[in-house]
Amino acid sequence: MNEWWKAMGRGPIPPGALATAAVVLVAVRFAPHKPEVSPPTFYETAGALDHRSEALVSEVIARHESASVHHLRTTADVPAHFHRIHDETVVILSGHGRIRLDQEWRELRPGLVVAVPRGTVHEVEVLGGAIEAISVFSPPFDGVDRIFLDE
Repeated sequence: MNEWWKAMGRGPIPPGALATAAVVLVAVRFAPHKPEVSPPTFYETAGALDHRSEALVSEVIARHESASVHHLRTTADVPAHFHRIHDETVVILSGHGRIRLDQEWRELRPGLVVAVPRGTVHEVEVLGGAIEAISVFSPPFDGVDRIFLDE
């Protein structure tokens, strides 16, 4: 992961983020079935899901029958939404902002780990620049299970 991060031209990985990501990747690695790890693929979630999140880009890092791991980068706020069948765990790598989980707002900062159980309404406010994160979905994210509140 450190080599991948350096290859992306990034600075040092925030304290705690590498350890958390390593635990996730080890869990995927030692799962009962071998994970499918393919070269990173980029997709614009805005094009597939919703035009309100045009600045959100996701890269699939690893995929297994029980989870998928994504590198996320957003320069714009992510509107309030929830996932019906996916639990999401997010490790903030860089940037600052706020996240709302149901009715509670929390600060986002590098090294923070946020657990978002399925059905939890959440949204992100970017406070300058971009927020980069590692996001783990279980089961693997299907690209469709994102229900915006105004739908």
